[in-house]
Amino acid sequence: MRLIVLAAGEGTRLRPLTSDRPKCLVTLKGKPILGWIIEHANEVGISIIDVVSGYKAEMIQYKEVGKCHNDRYFETNMVYSLWCAREKMVDQEVIISYGDICYSSDILARLKQDNGEVSVAIDKGWLNYWKARFDDPLDDAESLKINTQGHITEIGREIRSMSDVDGQYLGLVKLSVSGVSRLLDTIEMISSCGIEVNGRRFEDMYLTDLLDYMIGQGVEINAVEINRNWVEIDDMQDRELAERISVLEDGKITFKE
Repeated sequence: MRLIVLAAGEGTRLRPLTSDRPKCLVTLKGKPILGWIIEHANEVGISIIDVVSGYKAEMIQYKEVGKCHNDRYFETNMVYSLWCAREKMVDQEVIISYGDICYSSDILARLKQDNGEVSVAIDKGWLNYWKARFDDPLDDAESLKINTQGHITEIGREIRSMSDVDGQYLGLVKLSVSGVSRLLDTIEMISSCGIEVNGRRFEDMYLTDLLDYMIGQGVEINAVEINRNWVEIDDMQDRELAERISVLEDGKITFKE
């Protein structure tokens, strides 16, 4: 199994911390986010790790980590960055992780064990965390619907009401070997045919746009439900909150409500 970390963006909302480094190297409890991601991957038996770099790529210097480069990082989004790593993904199981999230190894272990073709970690305890981050949590939350079979039926769209939210997406996705093929084939089709999803073209798409499109094409996507124990560090307020709610004990990091 291989872990692909998407870490190409500039992280402008984390200035001045990202003036001289990519967002994935911003620290939490004294260790870069990427350092925590690597450590937790190793704890669950994942040793093959690649980072899709972009902004300040030369600052990412982990000997155990391979790199793919998105040289259009300043004008593209997550799906384009993932496409830059396509040659690393074929013929194996893959976990995709955003580079600005920190999560417990337990979450990664649960995702790794799921046997779906495409599996997505979903936080069922998201609301209190969103309330701590935003004046109105619904301003930033995205739609995510899960059916009685545990499959995601909608993700990443604008919310119409709380009934559209059965949880929130972390930025962690697992693909089986066939799931990798389906995802890459879908990206190639979207790109070559000029298909827009939720008003965004291939270069501008979020990973949730791609997942939502795949659902519409009949792909079953498993919801791997978790309850907190992770943080996103997208801006300075996020980082301050993460420092407050994270607990470091015996070198292990966990997160309070």
